[in-house]
Amino acid sequence: MQLRTLPENLRNQALSLTHHRIAAQTGNPRAWLKRAADNNWSVQELVEAIKGRHVNDEYQAQVEHLENTVRKFNEAWGTKRNVKAVLVWEKLRTVSA
Repeated sequence: MQLRTLPENLRNQALSLTHHRIAAQTGNPRAWLKRAADNNWSVQELVEAIKGRHVNDEYQAQVEHLENTVRKFNEAWGTKRNVKAVLVWEKLRTVSA
């Protein structure tokens, strides 16, 4: 979404045009602008927060993929044959929690 297409009701007078340009490139500009205003973030802080969110989303997708793989293996072979995968999964869940 380009800034010129960002509706006025999404704009925040407390933030710079650069804040708006950065937020407009996300899937939810309204939420990012609100977080930036609420936390009094600089443009750089907003960029870092958005980058962190993308990393977390990618990590979560990988965890979900692993969980689905372990579940399918358990359904096909049973948990007794999958002791190592279960141990790895439990370790991953404790680290990510």
